[in-house]
Amino acid sequence: MRRVGPGDNRQRLSLPAHQYMPPPPQVGKRDPLELSPAELFGFFDQGDSKRKAFQVLTGHLLGMSPLLAREIVYRAEGEANQRADDSDPERVYDALRETVEPLTRRQWQPGIAEDEHGLIQAYSVYPLEHVEGWHAVESVSGAMAAYYGAPVGDDAYNAAKRPVFAAIAEARARLRGRRASLESGM
Repeated sequence: MRRVGPGDNRQRLSLPAHQYMPPPPQVGKRDPLELSPAELFGFFDQGDSKRKAFQVLTGHLLGMSPLLAREIVYRAEGEANQRADDSDPERVYDALRETVEPLTRRQWQPGIAEDEHGLIQAYSVYPLEHVEGWHAVESVSGAMAAYYGAPVGDDAYNAAKRPVFAAIAEARARLRGRRASLESGM
């Protein structure tokens, strides 16, 4: 879906008419299904106070995307970007098992997350509780097509206008606030 040229990655090109090179194996990461609670607790006890809990998961577990890791932390703690020091590894472990095990049985629930302007922000094969606007779709293919497919014609033009209108409305609101502040100070 995405071309990777020499400016992006010198060792591994992903371009037409070039030999495919698989990514290097990830070493030092654990399979989330073979993970023990003690191992997960050890990952959280490594003491980097600036790290977020989802970064601990992505850094130590195979196949853990930031989206999935944020979802797990949200289900455990109620906050997707919570710091690792403030997280309870036991609750994170339980949420990890609850989220990942259905995926191994291919119990997918494909869906997409749309923002208030109707733009698709994410797609997943599991319900996203931490992202507003998530709703189920019929298939994984449908979710991916909605996410990666670019609108065409009038839809493309209207979709491109939405963020511009939102930015203008936000700037107007800021300026109205400044004006009111200045007028009240006179």
